[in-house]
Amino acid sequence: MLHQIETINNRLLEELDEQSLAAILEQLDALHTAASEGRLSKRETAGYLREIIYTAQETLAEIERNHQPPSVVLRIVEQPKDAEMRIYQ
Repeated sequence: MLHQIETINNRLLEELDEQSLAAILEQLDALHTAASEGRLSKRETAGYLREIIYTAQETLAEIERNHQPPSVVLRIVEQPKDAEMRIYQ
């Protein structure tokens, strides 16, 4: 199973497209099936899932850190009493 995950990782590095992302979901389904059928121990299954979850969480954190819109701060300031309002044309 670990070899299959490494194979998917290598393919993702080469090209991220819908087909390769669908392959990841298929592998997750295969992991679920293997665990449900008792072909993987609970310990193995938990380890694989923790690794997958960790990677997904780190990816999301990087995306959120790198793609946050800049914050804009607007402040209302009082116009000095001796200032004139000028219109420039």
